[in-house]
Amino acid sequence: VAIIVVAIFFITSSDSASLVVDMLASGGHPNPPTWSRVLWAALEGVLALALLVAGGQDALSALQAGSLITALPFSVVMILMGIALIKALQYELKTVEHRESLERLGRVTEYIAGEMSSNLSESSELQEYVDDRIDYRLSRSSSRGFGRPSAPRK
Repeated sequence: VAIIVVAIFFITSSDSASLVVDMLASGGHPNPPTWSRVLWAALEGVLALALLVAGGQDALSALQAGSLITALPFSVVMILMGIALIKALQYELKTVEHRESLERLGRVTEYIAGEMSSNLSESSELQEYVDDRIDYRLSRSSSRGFGRPSAPRK
């Protein structure tokens, strides 16, 4: 049973790897031709078999060494992806914090504006002062001739 499970694992992994390599080789096409996928799977199998044959008594060691050598570039890519993820999350956190601070500022501004307008509309002294200023400006405007029809020019 264990041999069957291990065989299924290796076959599934090889199939997935063949699909990914085939998609990359075909320029990112999501559904590459089946024949090229079979070709990549066969090449992977031949490479594994060659490593097993070349290893002699230490065949498994040779296969493990080959796996580690090919995994090294992927580990560098994974580290770079982790760094990029951390930077992206930090940027998103700053963006969310900025948006939240703008929302708080808007709420505070609305509250203060509402309080000021209700307090100002209830103040009779302020209302009288504003009315007096308006009356004064209107009287000054009418004494200068603003608002009256002008005399015809000669």
